[in-house]
Amino acid sequence: MDIPKILYKYRDWRHESNKRNLTETEIYFAAPNDFNDPFDCSIPFRYDDKDLTPENVFKKLVIMGQKLHPDWDERKLHEFAFKAQHEGLLNDEHHLEKHNESRKEHFNKLFGIVSLTTEKNNFLMWSHYSNSHSGYSIGYNSRKLFEQTQEQLGPVQYESEFPKFSLFDDHIEYFIKYCYTKSDI
Repeated sequence: MDIPKILYKYRDWRHESNKRNLTETEIYFAAPNDFNDPFDCSIPFRYDDKDLTPENVFKKLVIMGQKLHPDWDERKLHEFAFKAQHEGLLNDEHHLEKHNESRKEHFNKLFGIVSLTTEKNNFLMWSHYSNSHSGYSIGYNSRKLFEQTQEQLGPVQYESEFPKFSLFDDHIEYFIKYCYTKSDI
């Protein structure tokens, strides 16, 4: 992935935490629930309907059972998957909504996110994030930022609708969709 050499952050000088960007060489990683875009780390987990065949659901439940109970033998895993499949949790809106809220809560406790832009002089950024053009913009060397934080860097994907997840997305694919998707508005 080709990350630009310099990434920018627009800030309001009135806030002490923002001043520390310059005075303490500090960067703030916000909790995902601090963002205002409904796509920001709050995408509801929905499977693509074409993946929800009985065979795929059973296979996914076996995989989930293996992760939850690595000590179970194949017979016990199949019993678990059979029972879970007949409960229909992957199609139950109430269960998925409860799961989404639990996942968001867990994610907010574990992760911090810093949003940066490739644009060093963007009118809307100055308006929204820099106290109506009275703040500042700071440029970060992306290589040094990555080396010093050891965090994941990646480009945002802009979408008009919430993405759907494949039943067999791995954790990395899921994380990328969840963290790097924003509304195209």
